Amino acid sequence: MTPATTRRFLGLQVTPIMARRWRNFRSNKRGFWSTWIFLAVFFVTVPAEFIANDRPLVVSCNGHLYFPVVADYPETLLAVISKRRPTTEIRMLSTSFKRAAGSFGR
Repeated sequence: MTPATTRRFLGLQVTPIMARRWRNFRSNKRGFWSTWIFLAVFFVTVPAEFIANDRPLVVSCNGHLYFPVVADYPETLLAVISKRRPTTEIRMLSTSFKRAAGSFGR
């Protein structure tokens, strides 16, 4: 084969036997489309572990954005210390739980 007639695909030289194998694979419609479906599902699921983890992707705290999934931050940086008392509804709910706690186990 002369260099002028040599075909290349993704930097690789395409030999006549490689071209024939590709034509045979393309003629097998079920295998060809199954390969594309498999590749699509594979590339959709690759970032799944990144998205569905136990750490938040983005946190906004005190006007700053933090990315805990990428870097580790000290707890003192992201800790929100509130000096407010709980609202009345929460206090009433907690007292009703205390009253009801004696009725358990009867």
